[in-house]
Amino acid sequence: MTPSTSLPPFGKEMRKEFLFSDTYIPLNHGSYGTYPKCVHTAKIQWQELAERRPDFFMRKQYIHQLNTCRTIAAKAINADTRDCVFVMNTTTGVNEVLRGLEWKSGDTMLCYSTIYGIQTEQYMLIQVHVRKPFNIYATQLMDLKWRKLN
Repeated sequence: MTPSTSLPPFGKEMRKEFLFSDTYIPLNHGSYGTYPKCVHTAKIQWQELAERRPDFFMRKQYIHQLNTCRTIAAKAINADTRDCVFVMNTTTGVNEVLRGLEWKSGDTMLCYSTIYGIQTEQYMLIQVHVRKPFNIYATQLMDLKWRKLN
């Protein structure tokens, strides 16, 4: 399992990197997306490696391998490894980032009206968590340039 050496070109050429059916046209890659074939292959290889010697893998290899993957990801986005983490999903990642901010009373959070219901609930819970009320505005994407926030 080694990192890829080059990224595929974006656009139509990238489609062949995925397991999409020929008749499927992905329009919403944000909610129920998929991952490239190379990621699928690597996932299976990781599962098999872990299954061969589960205790050894979890106790002796997992953290080292995870940190190696973080280093590769950090390099790809020009960041420090210590600033990169992996999360289970976007909702969890956004929640962690928002909880890590230092909110002050009167701060404002702007989000699109198309967010998942669970995210709205999380934003409300963050207010309870930080014990400071802040404004949450949900706006339509097209209305952004017309709306003024106080």
